[in-house]
Amino acid sequence: MDFKSIEFTLRSPYTKGNALMSRFWLRAWIITFVLGTLGSALAQVPQNRPGPKQGSAGNSTGPSAASSNKFLTIPGLMPLSMEGVQRDIGLKPEQKQQLKAVSDGYVSSMQQLGKSFRELSPEEQQKQTKDFSEQATQLARNARRKAEAILTPQQLQVVEKIIFQLSAAAAMSDPGLQGKLGLTPEQRQRLTSIYEHAGEKMQQLQRDTAAQVIQLLDEEQSTELKKQIDTQQKMR
Repeated sequence: MDFKSIEFTLRSPYTKGNALMSRFWLRAWIITFVLGTLGSALAQVPQNRPGPKQGSAGNSTGPSAASSNKFLTIPGLMPLSMEGVQRDIGLKPEQKQQLKAVSDGYVSSMQQLGKSFRELSPEEQQKQTKDFSEQATQLARNARRKAEAILTPQQLQVVEKIIFQLSAAAAMSDPGLQGKLGLTPEQRQRLTSIYEHAGEKMQQLQRDTAAQVIQLLDEEQSTELKKQIDTQQKMR
């Protein structure tokens, strides 16, 4: 992946091209579905979990502070962004704070790197794409290394197992890989059923989410939203 692709991925959850986007969302559906079925892996972690959440004393409070601490951008350790995974591996409050610092530092560095790249002329961008890509890769490696050092060996082992399961579930949607693994017709049929079931659940979740979002808007806001979406679609 070149630097422009890395920068675009950071700025937007969407990708260009219908075929590519279809594969992206299929695998996203699979990943989300698998995250909900990882109880057996998470059960391997000793249950020395932190107690109930404390009050606001000594901590940042309010909805914005709470929500900002839930999402972590740590390359290679995506499951750590999931609140359920954090809870089930017994992630302590101080670990969450340290991981958030790593995440914030990584995002800030990548944004600065992207800003520097955009300020170059098109000719300079072509010349320095490889250099910027290498810098981005190094930032990602450093962030992951720092995050791994914050986790206990047991926590890291479980997170890595989850990463493998997610990668495997996404990769198995490729018919070519299914052939290389020598899947039997029965296995392929069962795999198709699993993906279809996951897709149905995610489609329903998307519809439910969309309905809740629209209900937040009044008639004027809804009309303006439609105009904005129509404008964006015409620009594509």
